[in-house]
Amino acid sequence: MDSILTIENLHTQFFLDEGTVRAVDGVNLQIPRGKTLCVVGESGCGKSITAFSILQMISRPGRITDGSIVLHREEGDIELTQLPPDGKQMRRIRGAEVAMIFQEPMTSLSPVHTVGSQIAEAVRLHMRVDKREARARAVHIMERVGMPDPEGRYAQYPHEMSGGLRQRAVIAMALSCRPQLLIADEPTTALDVTIQAQILALMRELQAELDMAILLITHDLGVVAQMADEVAVMYWGRVVEYGSVERIFSAPQHPYTEALLRSLPGLHIERKSQLQAIRGSVPDPFQRLDGCAFHTRCDECEPGLCDTGQRPLLHAIETGHLSACLRRKERPSDG
Repeated sequence: MDSILTIENLHTQFFLDEGTVRAVDGVNLQIPRGKTLCVVGESGCGKSITAFSILQMISRPGRITDGSIVLHREEGDIELTQLPPDGKQMRRIRGAEVAMIFQEPMTSLSPVHTVGSQIAEAVRLHMRVDKREARARAVHIMERVGMPDPEGRYAQYPHEMSGGLRQRAVIAMALSCRPQLLIADEPTTALDVTIQAQILALMRELQAELDMAILLITHDLGVVAQMADEVAVMYWGRVVEYGSVERIFSAPQHPYTEALLRSLPGLHIERKSQLQAIRGSVPDPFQRLDGCAFHTRCDECEPGLCDTGQRPLLHAIETGHLSACLRRKERPSDG
């Protein structure tokens, strides 16, 4: 029971007229109970599709083609990929046990319903309460996430709120039923740094209060440094490095992770010097490459090793630190 969710060999594909997009191509993850796992990577690496796969929210022409997603519960494990996406059991899990903060609050909130009524609807959907109790719970959680004048805000529509307030409303909806796992997909996108800091502090506070696990999807390594206990680096549909946040930042073991860290601005950058961008771009989703998917952009690529054969699998560099780089070997133990 150390993990709240286990993902094994997950494959999610989209079958288009132009070809097949392997958006998630063999992901293995474990989300620790009560901790924060950050998934990082460039746009198009499969981070959000992994999250939508957990909740069985893949739209046609996409579908999960292989793998398992197991939710660990006290009353017994449940295999989410075996449940009908629109079935009663999956609908009961969404929001109650596993909730999600979507990337853009303006599009995830209904524009024709008040914010408060949408939060109250989520409460009534998963809890046996009447309208009055649902409203009281909605107002309480709105106050809990730091919305000023929650009674007044209850009757407002999304367009009447600022971006920061809309984001707090989405967080309130996600937390209204006290889920065991919160999936946060870029929860601070388009927010200024002050509001971003408040949202992250709020998530940490509520996590400690509810003993909640968080799967945080982001491309902002500054957010990762603040929030993560463990980090999974994704590239082209797969996890290429996994480890504690301390090991990932202090001793990265994959060239892609190192390139992401080098591209960060910071005090160590000399004045008037340029940031180190990662050359090239993520491969075309319809393309299939031999060997490591990053070899076309990697400065350490070794011809005949990195660009041939099957895509490398994760292997242990040291206990709890995994890498999919063929040139990185297991470190000898001190003993």
